[in-house]
Amino acid sequence: MNRAIDQFTYNMLFDEKMGDTVHLAVGSAYPETVGDTNETNESAEHVDMIVDMSENARLELDGEVVQRNGTFVFEDGFDDA
Repeated sequence: MNRAIDQFTYNMLFDEKMGDTVHLAVGSAYPETVGDTNETNESAEHVDMIVDMSENARLELDGEVVQRNGTFVFEDGFDDA
């Protein structure tokens, strides 16, 4: 996550790291990013999505909120979000 990226560039490699967003990828991982000793999945597609999490949003993991309104629990301002 890079909070210095504050507007879309329409280049997924930059935009997927934008603050207040979550990057989701569905489908096969790129082989060069997996490593030789890790298991891979096979799919006909690889689709990247970016979700704006800046307002009225939260992520939960095992029932615990880990991101609220684009701010992760480990960031300053999480309690204010």
